[in-house]
Amino acid sequence: MDRIKKPAIKSTMMTGLLLALFSLPAAAAENVKGAPEPHLVFKKSVVVKKIDQGQAHAEQHAIQKGEHLWKILREQYKMSDSSINFFCKIARAVNPDIADLNVLTPDQNILLPFKYIPGDGSDNRTIMIDTQDYRHAVKRGEHLGQILRTRFSLPDAVIFNRITKHLIQEANPDIADLNLIEPGQSITVPREAFAMRQIISQGALPEPGVPESAYAALRPEMSFDAEPLNEEELLIKNMLSNMTRQFEGTDNATGVEVINPGSNAAMRLDYTRFPAFNFPGGKKVVLDFDGRLPQDMRNVIASDLKNAEVVSVQARDDIESIIGRVLDVCGFYKVEKDADYTVNRDAVQLSVTGNWIVFRDSSLRNVFVVNLVKNGRPSMNPALRSYLSNIGLNVMDVGAETETQPGPAGLKGAIRPAAAYSDVAAAPIALTDTILGMLGIDFKTDYKTNIFQNMYSGFSLEVVADRMFIINNKTLLIDFNSLPGRVTNIITQQGFKLLQIVPGEETPDSVAGRVLKFCGADYQPPPATLDFEGSDPQNVRLTVPGYVVKTAQGRMLLTGADINESISGFLREMGIAIVKY
Repeated sequence: MDRIKKPAIKSTMMTGLLLALFSLPAAAAENVKGAPEPHLVFKKSVVVKKIDQGQAHAEQHAIQKGEHLWKILREQYKMSDSSINFFCKIARAVNPDIADLNVLTPDQNILLPFKYIPGDGSDNRTIMIDTQDYRHAVKRGEHLGQILRTRFSLPDAVIFNRITKHLIQEANPDIADLNLIEPGQSITVPREAFAMRQIISQGALPEPGVPESAYAALRPEMSFDAEPLNEEELLIKNMLSNMTRQFEGTDNATGVEVINPGSNAAMRLDYTRFPAFNFPGGKKVVLDFDGRLPQDMRNVIASDLKNAEVVSVQARDDIESIIGRVLDVCGFYKVEKDADYTVNRDAVQLSVTGNWIVFRDSSLRNVFVVNLVKNGRPSMNPALRSYLSNIGLNVMDVGAETETQPGPAGLKGAIRPAAAYSDVAAAPIALTDTILGMLGIDFKTDYKTNIFQNMYSGFSLEVVADRMFIINNKTLLIDFNSLPGRVTNIITQQGFKLLQIVPGEETPDSVAGRVLKFCGADYQPPPATLDFEGSDPQNVRLTVPGYVVKTAQGRMLLTGADINESISGFLREMGIAIVKY
């Protein structure tokens, strides 16, 4: 027999520890033929205490010279800083007789917590736990439940306990789905899983929410009758299927899945009655209409279907609340209700408001605007939708089937004729004439007007106005030739309004703004905002570098920027003429 060096543990549990040194674990006696069996298994006494509705596992430790709590947790248990912070708090709870854990003396005995399990825990019970994990090479036809039952002699109460599943998942981070293990894979069964047998047998840890009798009642491939989905439920299922596929997920709308195949707790989940939706990232959402899913099945889904959530749907629920609950649990990074998302591209700031803004991951680049469409018409102009998709903002419509040839977003009835698009010269004179034409102003060029005449001296002053027009019975003059200051004073003293524009000394934006203001136009200065509240169910708002002018013919965008073709097409279909200088 191999010699084992015993650790220095000073406690009243030493007798139990020495006895444990010569005990073989029950699981070891069931090793498959040919596998090396341990001749001697070292066990240690572990105190399990109930802390904050959970279990704290701790062991006795005699303080050595130079040791402190942080150092012990880091070196003995290889804990990270965040874990050390947490277990320092647990240490204070399991050592109420030590006033200050920051001041420890050599040979002082303390309880060191090394594991915390949420859920119902035993109260001050001492449990023997194996100090080694077990490895098992998966053979053809084996699955996890079968391995735990036949290879390690664990009862179903342990196998189907959610804490056992958590422990095994934690010990096998490289296995994505423990329900899909393959021959040749090596699976680790952690030492704490064997302790679960003793914990449950002592009544220290019943499965939360599942009575012990439930395990005995489960039958192989247990099934149950559920009513077929009615017409309204089928419509909800189809909407969610469409939404899931647009997220690049898949749906389980048909077929049957056996959960825990080959075990005493296997159940058949009929997806024609309980449709499921698999979202990117591995999250599965199962719909339960009107509480038809038995509680036993809910418990098995929660404990054995990885990343599964059950969403209950009642007859009183509207589709918006159902979609909202599914989006909340489908595993995406962030979901915002009735929010908007703004992108800046091609000199245009575009904000889209939707029923939900979905951020698929933390990069905040892969973003979806999800709209609930109730009238069968798409929520956005196709060209604009395509433009947004190209810059990473995907507009998704959820609802009944849309029309194959929809009209522009927000338009009711016939398609509105596209408004005009014009390119004009940016030179001051040409730009001024364009603006006067937009405003419907009838003007004269090179207009000679006698603005001053003295009948006694015979002196008179005649001015040739580059542009002359009348608004509200008042004469307005525009000059492009830089009149002398004395002349401009005489003109204004005679009651005329005068605007002087000097070619080559002003930008086109400045010229446009001064002319619009001089004429008393109704306009928004740049950057101008365009709202399209008629686009149901979402609003689209554009902020553009230019002037938005209200005219008798409708709104016009006067801009010097190059507007993307998709944006300009959307604006024209919404009845906004574009004049680019």
